[in-house]
Amino acid sequence: MIEAAVAAMAYVGGRLLTGRDSLSVVDRVSGVRSGFSGAVDADRVNVLDQQLGCLVTGRADDAGKLWLFHQETMRYLTLQPERPGCLAGHDHSTHHAFDVLVQDGGSVEVLDYQGGLWRRFQLEAPRVLVD
Repeated sequence: MIEAAVAAMAYVGGRLLTGRDSLSVVDRVSGVRSGFSGAVDADRVNVLDQQLGCLVTGRADDAGKLWLFHQETMRYLTLQPERPGCLAGHDHSTHHAFDVLVQDGGSVEVLDYQGGLWRRFQLEAPRVLVD
């Protein structure tokens, strides 16, 4: 999977698997925060990747596979429920299979098997402002 799409897949997959609202994911190794805004649910995704300034959009087919288009990379990617806490992904340009896994506490892992990529992210909960 191309590097520019990794944080977006962690964000979308993490939100789908946890059901939590979030405004960003943080790379747990580099500390880089990637902000997002928009809607994520099982049958439709429409989010703005604020770091890259591009949209990630898509819809689910009748089998529940989510077909996504990442505008920065101009690539189609799919996410499909595989087992509890895991979405099986496929990058249709590189033909790489990947998984998005969620652990307790909003920890999200992206594993790209052919590309040898393993990244850990943390979903960040929206901040609540108190007067």
